[in-house]
Amino acid sequence: MASDPTVRAGAAGSAIDSLGVLSEDSRRRMFTFVRRARRAVTRDEAAAGVGISRKLAAFHLDKLVDAGLLRAHYETPERGPTVRERLLEQYGYEPVRETATRLRLRNCPFQPPAAKAPEPVCGMNQAFLSGCLDGLRVNGVHAVLAPEPGECCVRPEPSDHDRDDRTTPDR
Repeated sequence: MASDPTVRAGAAGSAIDSLGVLSEDSRRRMFTFVRRARRAVTRDEAAAGVGISRKLAAFHLDKLVDAGLLRAHYETPERGPTVRERLLEQYGYEPVRETATRLRLRNCPFQPPAAKAPEPVCGMNQAFLSGCLDGLRVNGVHAVLAPEPGECCVRPEPSDHDRDDRTTPDR
């Protein structure tokens, strides 16, 4: 959830109604938590941040969104290691989940030859990962060259907008 500074109340009553939503203690603490996070937070994070259940957090977050104090967007979460992650580990990669739908590869299993000839080795690495994704029939993800110091030069990237239970702060 994120605060929405672009929302402007047209009338004083509307602004007061929006602020009235903050009269409930848990909701006010949740709003403060989301504002201070200054990044997208999940319902689970919001619940843990104020010490309430996820279900109750979802209720309060929805009220804050309805009042125009937060803005929400949703993505489809993955749970536990996926087949894709297990396969990458099997071939020597160290996948790290950045979000529910985005992986980063912390290492390159081809580092020694890549250090000597990055262009052909990274191209081969991209082709290899593309083949793995195709073989697994992974939809909505493709392998792209995205060199980062100390990490793999190839990154699995979404090719469409998947969904997750996250909200983004407005800045």
